This record gives sequence, C-alpha cells and structure tokens, in this order.
Amino acid sequence: MWQTYSWVAMLDPEELSHHVSVSGLREDTVAGRPVWRALLEAQPGYARCGGNCCELLYSEASLLREYADDLSRTPEDLQGRVYPDGYDVALDVQTGVVVRCLPVGVDGRAPWLEVDTHAVDADLDHVF
Repeated sequence: MWQTYSWVAMLDPEELSHHVSVSGLREDTVAGRPVWRALLEAQPGYARCGGNCCELLYSEASLLREYADDLSRTPEDLQGRVYPDGYDVALDVQTGVVVRCLPVGVDGRAPWLEVDTHAVDADLDHVF
C-alpha cells in the first residue's frame, strides 16, 4: 500500500466485478498500451469494505453499505457529499491493472487515479 488503499484496489480490481453497471465498453490506448475502457457506476451493494476509504469507485453506494443500517453513524465529514455520476475506467489488457479511474459528472473533488505502465516483464537488471 502506498498512501491509500486505492493502490491495492488498482492492482486487484476484483471489486469492479460485482454491483457495478458497465456501459460504453471500448478498446483504447493509454500511454501507448492497449486498454479496455468503460463507464462504470457503483450500484447498491458495491464496496471493497465500505465507508469510502478504499474503493476505486468513490460513491454513495459504498457509503451506504457501511452506514445504511443507521445513517446517524455517518461521520460528519462524509455527510452531504456530492458523488460522481460514474467513472471512466481503463484496464490495461496485458496486466489487468486499472490505469485510469476518472470521475464523471462532478466538479473535480472526487478521488481519481492515473497510472502509466512503462514496462512489463522487462529485464530490470538492465534498466537502472
């Protein structure tokens, strides 16, 4: 883990396989590498652990998974937040790693992720 759990989720995006609607699936490239790209929207039940702390898709669905049984327990700093309509997500075809996770339909305050893959299976003895 580096700074946030988002890096863990980026490397193992299993959470995107359930309780997520997928639309606009397409092939694309990011940093010269082939990716599968789509608009993803979190649905009820979505969350890696709940509470908007480590999910790739920062969403109300994740918050509700943690606090729906008693909304009064919702931490004050999470109350009244505006969430993105969805995320433009790009998955590197070769590695399966999420290389882009960009919020859609919000003014930029939502978390985002961008990673460029420079090499895969490279001989690291000759890189440095």
